[in-house]
Amino acid sequence: AGIVLPESTLRRALRWWESTITPDRKTDRNAVASGSDTPQGWGYGKGEDPYNTITAGGAGCLVIYEHLLKRDGRKSPKARSSLAWLASHYWLNGPPKGATPFWFYYYLYGIERVGVLFDSAVLGGRDWYFDGARWLLEQQGADGAWEQNKLYPNPSNATYDTCFAVLFLKKATRPLTASTDPMR
Repeated sequence: AGIVLPESTLRRALRWWESTITPDRKTDRNAVASGSDTPQGWGYGKGEDPYNTITAGGAGCLVIYEHLLKRDGRKSPKARSSLAWLASHYWLNGPPKGATPFWFYYYLYGIERVGVLFDSAVLGGRDWYFDGARWLLEQQGADGAWEQNKLYPNPSNATYDTCFAVLFLKKATRPLTASTDPMR
C-alpha cells in the first residue's frame, strides 16, 4: 500500500504488546505445549486473565511487528509464550463444557492467523486446521451459512459468523514475506 511506518512507532507498538502480556493464573505451568513452558496471553482489561481471541490477536501482532522490524517474530519469547497459552487452551474441537464462548468464529479466524503467521500446521500437537474445519462443517447450516452456534449462543450474528468461518476455511491470512520495495 506504500505506507511506511516510522521505526519508532513500530518499536513503541511492539513494546506495548510485550508489556501487557500476562501469565494465566489458571494454567498449569508444567503443561507441555508448543511454544514456551510459561503460557502467557492477553486479557481485555488490565489485570484480567488471558482470553483466547485477544491472545491470538496479540500473538499475531508480535510476529507482524517483529517482521516489520526485520526480525523473525516467531522466535520471540513472548510470541512463543502466547503460543503455549493458546495450546493449553485449545478449543478447536468446540468450546469446553461450561464455557460461554462468545465470538467463537472470530477465535477460529484468530487461530488461522496464528497458524499461518507462525508457519505452523500444529498447535499443542494438534492439527488446528483439520480440527477447526471439521467443527465448522458440522456447524454449517443447510443454506451454507453459519448461524449463531446453537449449542453456544453468542451476541454475534450469522453474517459475522459466516465471514469468520469462510476466512478460516480459506486460510485467508497471507504469510509474511520480505518486501522488494526499496522504501521499506
